[in-house]
Amino acid sequence: VVSRSFKERLMDRINDPSILNRRTTVGTLNGGTYIDELKTSFLQGSLDATGLKSDIALSGDGFFCVNTPNGERYTRAGNFTVDSQGYLINADGYHVQGTDNNPVYVGIGEFGIDAQGGVTINEQATGQRLKIVSFADNEGLRKEGDNLYTNYTNQAVQGSDALVKQGFLEMSNANVADVMVDMMTVYRLYESNQRMVQMTDESIGLAVNQIAKV
Repeated sequence: VVSRSFKERLMDRINDPSILNRRTTVGTLNGGTYIDELKTSFLQGSLDATGLKSDIALSGDGFFCVNTPNGERYTRAGNFTVDSQGYLINADGYHVQGTDNNPVYVGIGEFGIDAQGGVTINEQATGQRLKIVSFADNEGLRKEGDNLYTNYTNQAVQGSDALVKQGFLEMSNANVADVMVDMMTVYRLYESNQRMVQMTDESIGLAVNQIAKV
């Protein structure tokens, strides 16, 4: 989370007969801070061995491609399953795409996926390969929900050098200690802003009372 201060507002004293209806600057007022931008960390998370054939992780910079009703989307979540027709699907039932832009077929028996994404069924090569892509700048990706990303920059999708790890899942790349520190920092900033707003309100209230007495 990237925060930014609100612009300071200039406060003037107006409609006061003692200053002959001239504007007199009283000072400035700041409304605190607000969230200016949300940034996503694309650092590699740790890989956890599950032993499941349909669990697939990427080691390195890259994304799996899945076909959704809204078009192709990108994900790092490799907790795939095999549907009743033998196609590899993600947790939401979307087909995992191959380099030929067709759904990846793994059958209903034993299948394997090598480090380059090549698919074998019963130890026989199928000619299929997982479509794994990377981007010149991951900042062009936007979260769509359900671990999916959309590419908003219209930049060319390039092949990825990421290695495929079958039987593994990538865990969160968040550091619990760092997250707790950040949460406490945000909480303290919120408290500070709350006190500042309260003090400003009290100051304005005193000023109004003084003007009323005059």
